[in-house]
Amino acid sequence: MNLFETPQNQSSPLADRIRPNTLADFMGQEHLTGKDKPLSILIHQDSTNSMILCGNPGIGKTTLAGIIAKETKHHFVSLSAVTAGIKDVKEIIATAK
Repeated sequence: MNLFETPQNQSSPLADRIRPNTLADFMGQEHLTGKDKPLSILIHQDSTNSMILCGNPGIGKTTLAGIIAKETKHHFVSLSAVTAGIKDVKEIIATAK
């Protein structure tokens, strides 16, 4: 199987299958995410605080947030303001409690 073939039990888009899973694989913002850089240090010390990631669509905000959650062993839920509603937010908050 290669990246362009989809296993019968998996229908995820190509972009999801090639999305980086570690900070080392993440490209861009090396002044923050590179080895011994501020965000990298915070992640490896598991001392990240609240943060806001902003920018144009498709630049890696959600990917970076997922990597941070994975590497710090925190739960991460991705919501799209376009498709999610108040009900979705309330369910996630209830689950978090």
